[in-house]
Amino acid sequence: MRREMIARTAWAALAALVMTLVLGGCQMGEAEISEALEAYLSDGTLPEGIFSDGPIPDGALPAGDLSGVLPDGASPAGEAAPRVTEAGTELLSREGGYGVLLPYIGAATELDLGDRLPLYGLATVDGLAVTGPVYTGVDRLGPFLLLYRADGGPVQAAGRDGSWVLDAEEWDHSLLLGDRLAVAMRDGSVRTFLPGGTVGASFPREALRPYLREDLVWGGRENGWTEGGELVYAGGDLLAVCFYDESSPWGNSWRYDCFLDMETGEVRGEAPEGWSPEDGWGDWDETPEIPGYAFPDPVEDLVTGEVWYCGAKEDSDGWCDLLDPSGELVLERCFRGSTLQWEPFLANGMIGVVSDGTFRYTRIDTGEVVFSRPVEVLPPR
Repeated sequence: MRREMIARTAWAALAALVMTLVLGGCQMGEAEISEALEAYLSDGTLPEGIFSDGPIPDGALPAGDLSGVLPDGASPAGEAAPRVTEAGTELLSREGGYGVLLPYIGAATELDLGDRLPLYGLATVDGLAVTGPVYTGVDRLGPFLLLYRADGGPVQAAGRDGSWVLDAEEWDHSLLLGDRLAVAMRDGSVRTFLPGGTVGASFPREALRPYLREDLVWGGRENGWTEGGELVYAGGDLLAVCFYDESSPWGNSWRYDCFLDMETGEVRGEAPEGWSPEDGWGDWDETPEIPGYAFPDPVEDLVTGEVWYCGAKEDSDGWCDLLDPSGELVLERCFRGSTLQWEPFLANGMIGVVSDGTFRYTRIDTGEVVFSRPVEVLPPR
């Protein structure tokens, strides 16, 4: 099974490379193309200029200014990094056990209006690249990662440490309930996955059929997130299958047709006594008022779960400061949001930002650069 998966991945990547060389206007000759393909199959390297126009020029992206707040002799994030981390074009594999995986921005897709959208890779907290920038999105749901492939392939679901990986080709949509991932499968069934990637409860389509429309269609990914299909909803410790209906007795335009008990595997048509859709809303943590900052944004540390804050001063020109969980100033003018990066990444005492065309994870207390990789600009799709 593993060899088959590797073979399929290799041939898919090879096909994509060939199509890029042939259809992308590449000026390489036949012999050069052959050499490029051999190099790619042997170690994943690509000839310069095929997928990008090189590193982003200095000054093309916001540069962090950490001067004055780092210890003497430290390397501010805007300076040349002493360590450059390389990675190929591979996806996350099943080799696993990396510790908590962190996202980094390794490439940017140019848009018509001059904006840039990020492509993400994964790295370890020690600064080791695990994948290349091959994902358009990295969602963290409790102990799970959802990885959205840039090549249009199936979404990958994985553990936060990469110890297991699943191709979610048959998934329609998913949500977190406690420490379990609930998934609406495209065959009309619902499954839950445990933190180790194994299946917990399973609810076949036949068990749901008595409570739902005969022509069940999920309203998630397969149906474009429209109002014309059912969705799985997490309420309290139960899953509910709901349908958009303006005449719903619940008063919020959603009709809850059946309820799934993950512990017993039971499907019931009536809501338990006292159940309310608000059970799934969770607790909302209000951002504290921090003097001098209009709207500080909470930023969760990807490793510890601590909530820090990133905010611009009321008289600021858009540059943001980093504040610790108590609201104390830690770094001044260290980040400025853009379409490439909306907020800084925080990870166990490190801050990750794009600065002068390079993404870096830098230790906040010492200024040591732990991870560094130039951001490549890709041509418009």
